Amino acid sequence: MVDRPSSAIVFKSQSPQTDLRRKTVAVEVGAYDYSQLKPPSGAAAASSSVIQARAAFQIAQAAGADRLAPSDFRNAQVAIGAMEEMVNRFAPLDILWPTANEAIRWSQRAVTTARANR
Repeated sequence: MVDRPSSAIVFKSQSPQTDLRRKTVAVEVGAYDYSQLKPPSGAAAASSSVIQARAAFQIAQAAGADRLAPSDFRNAQVAIGAMEEMVNRFAPLDILWPTANEAIRWSQRAVTTARANR
């Protein structure tokens, strides 16, 4: 759910319309620096969607989305808050996943808007 890959991305999924083993694809590398992200706490007990949502929200914070995209950032805050509440209540994964996905979407939208407003 990102608009451009970080330097950690090495492969992009797509339909096998051509022989992908021999296809050269130009990828913008290192456009983002995620070195400021805090490691997820309680990662062993959290699902990958929760970890991704927490990271996406940190990326939005680091992008200055609170100042540059306040509406989208507020929606991301609400979504991450709802997700954290569900985590604290030990909600089943099938209920938790859509909420985490919403937090990821709003966080990414806030990042995209913040970068456009710089």
